[in-house]
Amino acid sequence: MQALRQQMPPLAATERVVFMGHGASHHAFAAYACLDHMMAVQGFPARVGAVESYPEVDIVINELSPPGA
Repeated sequence: MQALRQQMPPLAATERVVFMGHGASHHAFAAYACLDHMMAVQGFPARVGAVESYPEVDIVINELSPPGA
């Protein structure tokens, strides 16, 4: 997380970065969800999504959308 934090651009309070991975049916895809969870718990201004596995891009969009949107 420290290495990612050092690479992050300056963001406004309402901005977030989305890291997208390809995903796979292999069990290693769990790393995407783990990293996403770590970011959420630490209040890191980014989320992780995957094209072909979890967390799917629709989940990331819903979680970043304002309430009621």
